[in-house]
Amino acid sequence: MSTEENKALILRYFQKIDEGDLTVIDDFVAPGFVDHSTSPGSSPDRDGLKQAAAGFLAAVPDGYHRVEDLVAEGDRVVARVRGYGTHLGELMGVPATGRMVTATGIVIWRILDGKIVERWSVLDAIGLMRQLQAWRPDGEPSSGLEASAST
Repeated sequence: MSTEENKALILRYFQKIDEGDLTVIDDFVAPGFVDHSTSPGSSPDRDGLKQAAAGFLAAVPDGYHRVEDLVAEGDRVVARVRGYGTHLGELMGVPATGRMVTATGIVIWRILDGKIVERWSVLDAIGLMRQLQAWRPDGEPSSGLEASAST
C-alpha cells in the first residue's frame, strides 16, 4: 500500500472507533498484532487492544478523536491525536467525574497488507489525571486515590 493509502486507513480506523463499533478492530488490525505500549491490565495483542478500547469507551462514551497531524513514510504512519469526551465511567482507576476531558497523544502504526500489525503510543496521562483532579502538581495522587494509584 502507498503512504497515502496507509494514512487513509488510519483515518478510517479512528472514524469507525469514534462511531463506537469496536468490532471493526478485526477489520483494521491483523491477528498477529503487537502493541508495544499496552494499557495497564491489557495484553499486547489484538484482544488487549479491544479490551483497552472497550474500557475507554465505557469511561468516555461520547469520546472522539481529532487527528491533528498525520505523517507517513514506508509502512509507518504517525499521528498526533487529541481525544475529547465526558468522563462518565471509571478511567485509569478514577471514578466518573462528569468532567469534559481532553487527552493528547502520539501514535505510530506499522501497516502490512492493509492491516495494522504494530503500534507504539505515548499518552499524556498526567495531563489527563490533572483534568480529573486525580493528580497533584507535586506528582502525588490526590486525596482518596492512593489505593487506586497503587493497583
